[in-house]
Amino acid sequence: MKFSFENFGPIASGHLELRPLTIIVGPNQSGKSFAAMAIHSFLKGISSLSRRQFFPLYGSYGFYFDEIKEPRYPEQLNKLHARAQKLQLNQQLRLSDNELAALESLTQIARIKNALKTSLEEVFSVSSHELLRHKSKSGYVKVESADWSMQVSLPEGKASASFELKHAKDYSIAYIDRRRKDTPAVENKNMIIFKPSDIHKHASIRAFIEDIGYAARKMHKMIRLPHGIYPFYLPAIRSGLLLSHRLFLSLLLRNVQRAGLEPLSIPQMTGVTADFLQSLLQIQDSREAAPGMVADIINHYESLMTSGEVYANSVASETIRSYRFKTSGGLDIPLNLASSTVTELAPIFLLLRKFVKADEWVIIEEPESHLSPKNQAIMARFLAALVNKGVRVFITTHSTFLLEQLNNLIAAHRLREKPVDAIDPSVVSAHHAVVTDKNGSVLSSLNIDPDDGIDLSDFVSAYETIYEEGYRNRRRADVEKSNGS
Repeated sequence: MKFSFENFGPIASGHLELRPLTIIVGPNQSGKSFAAMAIHSFLKGISSLSRRQFFPLYGSYGFYFDEIKEPRYPEQLNKLHARAQKLQLNQQLRLSDNELAALESLTQIARIKNALKTSLEEVFSVSSHELLRHKSKSGYVKVESADWSMQVSLPEGKASASFELKHAKDYSIAYIDRRRKDTPAVENKNMIIFKPSDIHKHASIRAFIEDIGYAARKMHKMIRLPHGIYPFYLPAIRSGLLLSHRLFLSLLLRNVQRAGLEPLSIPQMTGVTADFLQSLLQIQDSREAAPGMVADIINHYESLMTSGEVYANSVASETIRSYRFKTSGGLDIPLNLASSTVTELAPIFLLLRKFVKADEWVIIEEPESHLSPKNQAIMARFLAALVNKGVRVFITTHSTFLLEQLNNLIAAHRLREKPVDAIDPSVVSAHHAVVTDKNGSVLSSLNIDPDDGIDLSDFVSAYETIYEEGYRNRRRADVEKSNGS
C-alpha cells in the first residue's frame, strides 16, 4: 500500500510505501509521528471490515442483502427495474451513472469511504479538518493499492472522504439465450448476462438487484482489503504510561463516581494513547502468549536485552494490574525500581507477547529509546526476526546504530547460509522526513541497496558537521596555545 500526504499537519508533501518493515527517519518535529499515526488510523479503521470479501461494481464492494431485512430501494433502481422488464431477448440496457450510484448506496461503500476519516479523528482526537497544515487551504491523506484508492480531503471547513476501485465503470445488462445459433456475440466484458428464464424471476426488484451483484462478482476477481491487520501502536511515552497508568485510571474512576454530582473533567489524549492504556488493561497474565512462534522470539530477545523477564502481577485483589521485573538471578522487584532500559522495553515485550501474531501490524515510535548502542543493535535483530516470522513492523527512529545493524542484516541476506535474522531488502522500505524552509516537511523514499542497505548519507553529513566543528575548535585551540607561548 502507498500513502500520500499533502498539507497534512507538519507534512507539506510526501509519500511512503508500506512493506513488512517500514522505517521513517528524520529530525525532530518533521512529521514522523504524524505519518505513523495516520497509518495507524487507516489500519485501525479498516480492521473491522478486513474479514469480508468484496467484489467491484462501479467502485462499490458488493451487496450484503442478508444484512438488510427490508431494503428500501432508491427511485433510480425502481426505474432501472422497470426498464429491464421491458427488455426483449438479446437487447442490451446500459446502466446510467445515476443507476450505478444508486447501486452503490446498497453496499458497504459508505462505511468504507468514511473509515479513514472517522479513524483519523479518533486517533488524533480532533476533527479531521483541524489536521490541515497551518495557513494551507487544502490538503489530503491518500491510501492506494493496485485495486483501490481511498482519500480524506482536508479543505478549510469540513473534511470529506472518497473511495474508488480501479475498474471499468461501464456496465450493461441483457437477457441472452446462448443456446440459439443466431444469438449475437457479446463484446462488452462488463455485460451482465441473464438467462431468458430470469425475466420472470426478476419481476421481483430484490431478485433483480441481487442477481446484478452476483453476476458482477463472477465477472471480476474478488477484492480483499488487507486482512489480519489490527495495529498495535507503541507511542514514545509508552514507559511513562506503563508506570503511571494505575494512578491515572484510579483518578479517572474516582471522577466517574462524581459524574452526577459535579461536572466531569476528563483530560484529552490522543487515540494512540487511549488504545495503549486499553491494551494494558486487557493484560491479565502476561505469560499467556499469543498463538504462534512469535512469543519464542520475544522471550529470547527480552532475555538478551534485559537479562530477565517483565510480567504482569496476577494478584486477584488488584483490579488494575501492576508489573514486575524478575532477573535471571531470581531477584523479583516492582517495575518502577528497574533500570530505564527495562522500563522502556517492558511495554514492547508485554504487549507483543500478549497480542501480536503473524500478519498483524506493530507500530513503534523510537524503539531505541534509553538503550545502549549494544542493545540498539540487538533491537534491530529483534525487529528483523519479527518480520521474518510474518509480523509487520513500522518504526520511527533517530538511531544510526539500529539502522547500521539493519544494513548488516540486509547484507547478510546474500550469504549462502543466512542467519535467522537476515532480512530480504525487498521487504524493507525506508523514508526520510526533511524540514524545508517553507514551514513544512517533505517525506521521501530512501534508496535500499542489496549490498549497502539503507542510504544513510544524511546521517553521514551530520557526522561530518560535528567532526568539522571539533576539528575547527582543536585547530583554534592549538593556534591560541602557540600564540600564548
